[in-house]
Amino acid sequence: MAQPIRKLSNKWRVDTLRESTDPATIRYALFRNSDVPMSRCIVYFQGRAEWIEKNMELPDSLALPADCGFLTLDHRGQGASGGERAYIDSYDTYVDDAKRVIDAELGNLPFAVLAHSMGGLIAVYGNLTDKIHPHSMALSAPLFQIPNDPMPRPMSRVAASILTKVGWGKVRSGAGRHEKTPFERNRLTHDYEMFQIVKNSPYYVPSATFGWVTATFAAIDFIYRPENLQKLSAPTLVFSPSEERVVDPVGHTTWVAAASQNAKVEVNLALIHGSKHELFSEVPDIRKQVISKTKDWFRDFLS
Repeated sequence: MAQPIRKLSNKWRVDTLRESTDPATIRYALFRNSDVPMSRCIVYFQGRAEWIEKNMELPDSLALPADCGFLTLDHRGQGASGGERAYIDSYDTYVDDAKRVIDAELGNLPFAVLAHSMGGLIAVYGNLTDKIHPHSMALSAPLFQIPNDPMPRPMSRVAASILTKVGWGKVRSGAGRHEKTPFERNRLTHDYEMFQIVKNSPYYVPSATFGWVTATFAAIDFIYRPENLQKLSAPTLVFSPSEERVVDPVGHTTWVAAASQNAKVEVNLALIHGSKHELFSEVPDIRKQVISKTKDWFRDFLS
C-alpha cells in the first residue's frame, strides 16, 4: 500500500523561481520556527530523486536556533521542479539553480550547507567553482565516485560520453532505480517505514540518463583536481556509511585524503557504522548519531 502524501507544516513557505530565458521552474521551501528575524540559515542540497517533503523533519531534528532558517529546493528534473527528468547538461546548471534560490531568499546572510549524495557533489562543485560560499559543509554519503554496478565504471564513462555526444543524452541508462526493490534487498536503509517513504515518492524520477552520467563524471573529475581543491573555502565533514552500496564509498576516503592534502580548510571523514546510504532515513539510533555529529560540526555557526 502506498504511503499517504507527506505535507509540509505551516512552518514552511513554498515558492518557485523561473528565469525569463529558462522554461524550467525551480521549486524551493524555507522553514522558519520563529518570528525572530532570520540572521543565518542551513541550506540542504538533496540527493538524486529526492524531494522537499522527504526530509521535512530535518529542521526540527537539528533543533535550530530561533534566528536560523532551513532552506532547500527540488533540483531541476526532480521533485516538483521543472526540467527533463533525471537529466542535466552540466553540474553548473544545478549550482546556478541553487545559487539563484540562495540569493533570492538569503541575500548576504551567512549559511552552512547540509547535503546528501548527489547534493554533496553539487555543494562541493559549487564551492570549488566559486559560486556558493557556505560557512561550512556536512555531507551525507556524497556522490564522489560512481559505482562499478550495473556496469564497470570505465565502460559506463565511455558509453555515456559517446551516447551523449551522438544525441542520446536524454535516454535512460537503466541505473539508479529503487522503487521495485523489496525491503529485504534494499541498499538504502535498515528502517522499514523510512524505506516506504523513499520508495513511494509522489514525484517519479526515472533511471539516470546518459547525459546525467556524463555530467556527473565530469563534476567528479573536477572536484579531485589539486588546483581546484586549493579553492575549497568551507570546512567540510564527510559522513560515510559502513554498508554503502549506492555510491562507491572509496570516493569518500580518497576525496577526503586529497582535500586534506590540498585545501587550506579542515576536511574530516566520519564513518557511520552499521548504516546504509540514506543516513537521514536510517533507524533512529543512526539518525540521532548523524544529527548529533552534524550539530557538533556546525557548532560555531549555530552558537
